[in-house]
Amino acid sequence: MCAGLRDWRFQCLGSVVVGLLLASAALAAEGRKGFITKSKYDPQAQTVEMFAAIEKGDIAVKLIPKDSTQCRVLIENKTDKPLNVKLPSAFAGVPVLAQMGGMGGMGGMGGRRGMGGMGGNQ
Repeated sequence: MCAGLRDWRFQCLGSVVVGLLLASAALAAEGRKGFITKSKYDPQAQTVEMFAAIEKGDIAVKLIPKDSTQCRVLIENKTDKPLNVKLPSAFAGVPVLAQMGGMGGMGGMGGRRGMGGMGGNQ
């Protein structure tokens, strides 16, 4: 009987925790209302070149790659007026958290000399 009561308490506690997490996630999402929008071209708005606007601080740009052929470009307007952003014809991205290369022959760890003769003459 006690084991059944203990399981019931854990189930209730788990339900309360899940409910609180869902409520906090809903409140956080409400605060970000309108975060990602698809805007239409406005001919009345000022047109800026992407890199010039980044240097000036008018926009913030984030490139999210899907694979080697597709990516998403997220542009945040930091000004209080609408902007048209002229994008470059092509994008190139460099991974910031790239992995160590050359692990096939332990090349990333100093090779034969650094590993004490690993794979060398015996």
